[in-house]
Amino acid sequence: MSFLEYQKNDPPVSNKADFVSYITSGPKCLNDLETNFSSSEAKNTDFASPIFSISVDMVRLRSRVHFEWFQRWANDFLGCDALLQDFKRGEKFEDILKRNDYEVQKYWTSTKLNVCRHNWVIAENLVFGGSESYYLGFSPNSISRPEIKQWLYIEYNPNKIPIDGFLKKILETFFAKNTVELVSADVAWDIAEHINNLLIDKGKLHTYKYFSFGKDDVTHYFGVGYGRIKVYNKAKERKLDDWIKWTRVEISLEIKRRLDDLETYKSRETIPELFVYGETDDPVLRCLVMGVKSGFPINELTRAYRSKVKSALAGTLIDINNNQIDNTVKKYVKSYKVLLNFK
Repeated sequence: MSFLEYQKNDPPVSNKADFVSYITSGPKCLNDLETNFSSSEAKNTDFASPIFSISVDMVRLRSRVHFEWFQRWANDFLGCDALLQDFKRGEKFEDILKRNDYEVQKYWTSTKLNVCRHNWVIAENLVFGGSESYYLGFSPNSISRPEIKQWLYIEYNPNKIPIDGFLKKILETFFAKNTVELVSADVAWDIAEHINNLLIDKGKLHTYKYFSFGKDDVTHYFGVGYGRIKVYNKAKERKLDDWIKWTRVEISLEIKRRLDDLETYKSRETIPELFVYGETDDPVLRCLVMGVKSGFPINELTRAYRSKVKSALAGTLIDINNNQIDNTVKKYVKSYKVLLNFK
């Protein structure tokens, strides 16, 4: 059973150790080629890192494509001659095209400056059943002067859909060259720890939002736009058994680099600190830690007390850093090139 199948079914395990072993084994789409987490730093400390996987969770690519070439291709494979039509402002319609391995679920045009003129949502049939969708956009409205070559965008989640079938055909046709630009990506850390057992210090991040839908169904947001970080209960999202401890940390990155210009890429994101609650012999510190664990915002403590709480938990700091982001993105792109036979 693959990781994708696991996401749709309860795992055949009965304890946390088996769960971590199970979920880190077997193929996990393109991310499996090189982005599974293996931290020598964590292994050299007394605290065993609960991070069991770091992966690219969403990518957005763009490539310059000849207008007439893409027009003919879209007519053949997307089932419409929309690029020849003069649509009215805001007109939308559902495309009914269905093929054996994919379906054009939706097509619409837009005149908004921050989106493309032509937009598709395509659903790919997966080999083990079910389907996942991805986005394709052509000709951004922000470019006012018509050009022979225009930008084609694709956005998909490597953790949900393997590069195969029609998606692979699209990537091989338009996105298998070094001049392709990686516009943005999401990087995700999977942590084998319950979200309510994590102390999160936002540090210098000013924007923070907290959503709770009861008990352990909570989500933390830090920052806005690119650089935004989301911390949430992945096990709850997947409707898994309550005993499964699975927290996910996701960060959205703006990259805007060609695939042949990523060697010098370095992220400089501000990342909140995550600690696992532990025991302390100091009764005052124990009260402070219990108060924070019960929901009192650590950032409302004085600097001295905040420092003491963090010091008490220093041995349980979960190592999430920009080097991991850089390595994960670069390894993903390297694997992407291998899979698509870059020359």
